[in-house]
Amino acid sequence: MGRPFDAVYLAAFYDRYGEAEWDRHERSAAHRVAFAVHAAFLRDHVQPGELVLEVGAGAGRFTIELSRLGARVHVGDLSPVQVELNRQHVDDVGASSSVVGRDVLDICDLSRFEDGTFDTVVCYGGALSYVRELAEQALGELVRVTKPGGHVLISVMSTLGTMRTFLPALTDEGRRFGLSHNERIFTTGELDRETNNGHEIKMYRWSELSALCKRHGELVAGAAANFLAASHDPAPFEALSEDEWDQLVSFELRLCREPGVLDAGTHILAAIRTPAPVSDEGVTHPR
Repeated sequence: MGRPFDAVYLAAFYDRYGEAEWDRHERSAAHRVAFAVHAAFLRDHVQPGELVLEVGAGAGRFTIELSRLGARVHVGDLSPVQVELNRQHVDDVGASSSVVGRDVLDICDLSRFEDGTFDTVVCYGGALSYVRELAEQALGELVRVTKPGGHVLISVMSTLGTMRTFLPALTDEGRRFGLSHNERIFTTGELDRETNNGHEIKMYRWSELSALCKRHGELVAGAAANFLAASHDPAPFEALSEDEWDQLVSFELRLCREPGVLDAGTHILAAIRTPAPVSDEGVTHPR
């Protein structure tokens, strides 16, 4: 384990990252496919009228998707700049009426919210990867503020899928920093800011993520994002016709939940159902 999670550093990092957080979802075919998989996961678990806490919300891509699903969204992000960009982009598409609140939030401390405040909590963009050694605490907070029987939707960076996708870059890092550097990434999933363009994260295997989730609720779904389009040579994907693109996305959406694929995407998604309330008779009742 490297240095402890530094919320001030991470907030400043994403303040500087700025508008690139909005742009990254369209940067390549692989990014667009990953967005499609994440959006499909929202459609599977978010119902119209639900009150949703979206933390690590960034510049607003998924806030807009939640608005289109008819959710009422409380937006949070560690970066004040991202919170403001979220407001601007959501306003630009006329979705501001869906947002009921917008705050600078650290997922490790959601004490401003009462237990069971939200129908669903969405934590995309790898916020759990960024808090690293505090992931247990952070996920506990996400579950705590979710209603019993509600859902917590998360995504984290994938150790094996990232290594598969960025193998040439990893090989270059091994030459610069030594093969022990690559061995540490393989065994721990840890990336340090000095060797990863300022990013300081914990990547996950599916076995690690599923074990973490099961300590906090019922793991009801998992997915990879993405598999086919995470290619070393993106050029062929950029040349696809509209029909070919639609078929690629269809393949990804059907493949992403295959057990053999869960570790092979750049991110891993998981859905947790929080423990249902127990009546006086000891019978649990789903939401």
